[in-house]
Amino acid sequence: GIGTWYPVPMSILTENGFLTAEEQRMLLKENVVGDIGLRFFDGKGEECRTELADRLLSIDLEQFKKIEKKIAVAAGLEKRHTIFSALKGSLIDVLIIDEELGRELLEINKNSKK
Repeated sequence: GIGTWYPVPMSILTENGFLTAEEQRMLLKENVVGDIGLRFFDGKGEECRTELADRLLSIDLEQFKKIEKKIAVAAGLEKRHTIFSALKGSLIDVLIIDEELGRELLEINKNSKK
């Protein structure tokens, strides 16, 4: 799954008390927009090297990118910036989304090229 941190944190990591309020604030200060595979990424889809990275047992995003087919399923406009950033960072190869999110991603992409 992909957790979103922008504009409002909505991640399994925030909802289940996995991260303290202080850790969440630190991630937001580091401009984290999403998480995937227990790794945090920014608006360019690049890994945010936070102090949490050394405490989590998961592959880093450079290794993750080498996985042949990375499939993501998402719905809801609240995920638009996170999914767009993950696409920019090559963190997703196959994306399954609802129509509303699809239209919004096309609009963001159009506006980012201006």
